[in-house]
Amino acid sequence: MIREDTATEMRKAIASILCILISMTMLITSSFADAGASVSPEESLPQSGSEVAAESDRGGEGSVNNESGSSGEQTSADETTTVQPTSQEQTSEATKQTTTTAPKKFRTPRGKKNMSLTLMQHNGARFDLTSAAGQRLYAYDTLQGACANKGYGYFILYNRLNNYDKIVKVKLSDMSVVKVSAAMKLHHANDMTFNTRTNKIIVCDAEPASKTVSIVDPNSLTIKKRAKVKVSKKTKGMSKKIRKKYKGISAIAYNEKHNCYFAYMRGSHYILKLDTSFRAKKMIKQKKRKGYLYQGMDSKGDCIFVCRSFYKSKKDNIISVYNFKGKQIARYKTSKAGGREIETLLHDGNTFYAGFYSYYGSKADTKAARVQRKNYVYRLNNL
Repeated sequence: MIREDTATEMRKAIASILCILISMTMLITSSFADAGASVSPEESLPQSGSEVAAESDRGGEGSVNNESGSSGEQTSADETTTVQPTSQEQTSEATKQTTTTAPKKFRTPRGKKNMSLTLMQHNGARFDLTSAAGQRLYAYDTLQGACANKGYGYFILYNRLNNYDKIVKVKLSDMSVVKVSAAMKLHHANDMTFNTRTNKIIVCDAEPASKTVSIVDPNSLTIKKRAKVKVSKKTKGMSKKIRKKYKGISAIAYNEKHNCYFAYMRGSHYILKLDTSFRAKKMIKQKKRKGYLYQGMDSKGDCIFVCRSFYKSKKDNIISVYNFKGKQIARYKTSKAGGREIETLLHDGNTFYAGFYSYYGSKADTKAARVQRKNYVYRLNNL
């Protein structure tokens, strides 16, 4: 009797334990079911690019229309949801990054070559500086110096009748004219350069103020001050005889790497190395090239670039490259650039440009001031 009571009690205890286990199992199962119901399969997956585009097309407050159909973002006033790109879009982006052209590197030119030129255009038509800047003939119509920095080119138009000038600021990416300065007394303004450290334009006034440079603000296009270009007994390589004959400079170029200027001595074939206060520290001799007019100059790296135009002949324009000892290390022919005369050379980053002007009009139009001119800009492709 005692054994039967004990067995009964054990069966009741086991039954109670089983009930408790069953209740706990049902409770756990119910919790997982509730958690799974809160997120549907469709909502838990990221939308594809086409679904985002379709959602944008339907409108909705805060939606962003992604015209390309690629991954984008949908925003509202309360939250921002970032949509992951599809695998196809990721592949496209990777291909785009792989095929992106690396920035052109500057290399010291060597040898004799023909220059490859591209005539700059604006809105599908060739870019003429005079007409684009709204200047009339017989006034501000003759291109002289030029320089560039951070996507903008600065070109001087010279008025042969009154010896005044205007500077034209041009966006190089599409050759649109941004600003034209008021008339300034920059004289012949044979050349100019951009000092990237001071963010100023330096104009070589040339005759009749050949010993003077004008410092111009690139935003307001106004003269801030003037400075003298001086030689002295301390100028290395310059004899007393040459120093006495010093008449000033006819071209100037700033070298960013060495933080100095190079300038052509007027009436000679010598180059001066100037410090940032325009004091001549050294004179560089080079061979004289007959039959050419010395025009503008430029400098980059360890090189000095010199433009020479044909003089009373039909020879090609020449761009010569010198080292700092005055040795010519490269020479480019511009194949006359359609019969136009080279005036100036400029660079923005590692891209070089050259400015030319051309004569046209009747043969009876003999006065120099009355010869009609147009001014063109070319990109130099192999410099």
